[in-house]
Parts: sequence; C-alpha cells; structure tokens
Amino acid sequence: MTATAGRLFDRVVTFCAVLAGLLLVGQMLAVCADVASRFAFNFPLRSVNALTEWSLVYIAFLGAAWLQREKGHVSVDMLILALPCGAARALVLLGLALGLVVTAVIAVFAVRVTVIKFVENEYDFFKLAWMPIWVIYAVIPFGAALWFVQLCRDAVGMLTGRGAVPVERRLGD
Repeated sequence: MTATAGRLFDRVVTFCAVLAGLLLVGQMLAVCADVASRFAFNFPLRSVNALTEWSLVYIAFLGAAWLQREKGHVSVDMLILALPCGAARALVLLGLALGLVVTAVIAVFAVRVTVIKFVENEYDFFKLAWMPIWVIYAVIPFGAALWFVQLCRDAVGMLTGRGAVPVERRLGD
C-alpha cells in the first residue's frame, strides 16, 4: 500500500470510528429521552429500542478496523509473552491469518445477504417497518472489509519487521 493510500485508508478508518462514537452518543441521548418521556408523560418514543439495537451493529463494524489499528482488541497474550521472540512472532502471525480468514468469510457472506435483501426489497416489519433491511446489513461487509485490510497491513508490518510483538514482550526482553 502506498503512503498516500495508507493515509487515505487511515482517514476512512478514523472517520468510521468517529461515526461509531457519535452513534453511541446518539444511543445514549435517545435512550435518556425515551426513559424521560416514558416516565414523565407516559409516552414512550417509538423506534428507539429498534434504532439502538441496530446501531449496535453499526458501532461494532464501523469501529473494528480502528480498534485493530490501535491494538485495542482484547487478547490473552500470556503464551506469547512466555515464548521466545521468534515463536511469539509466528503465533501473532497465525492469529492475524485466522483474523484474515474470518473477516473475509464475514465480508463475502454479508455481501451476499445484503444483495439478497436489497433485491427482495425486504423490510424490518417487526421493528422498523419503514427501514429496508439491506441498509442495516450493509455496514457488515463494509466494516469487515476495512478490518480485513487493516489485518493485512498488520501482517505485512509483521513480515517486513515494521510490526512488533506486543509492547510488554519488548519491554521484558
């Protein structure tokens, strides 16, 4: 990936993370308004539950690549820290490879389902009767693809020596 493409990708990932954060704030405000309206006026706000449920999908998939870039995903690295550096590096690369397979499978199947829902013009009649399902599902292949690219960047960084074994390992050596 060229430096310009890398910077552009980083901006897209950062924008998606900011959008996910704004959705989280929106969820909080919507739930607070719903609770206040329900108790003060005995008038619950319609669609707040459905919108907050579906926005969780958006938050997860819009933020995944950013969290990968920032090394924020939860990991149990006791084994990696106990291994010699070469073995630890191989294990981290194995984890990245597994992540690549999983995100590729998610992206491919999510594209398939999203296209099917678009073609069928299906709506969420139980929660949001006015919302086409494909709009809700569309973030899944998009976010998985971003995450896949970020995993590729991490793997290339590890293979070229720009990526490192976890910070704790380097401090302990």
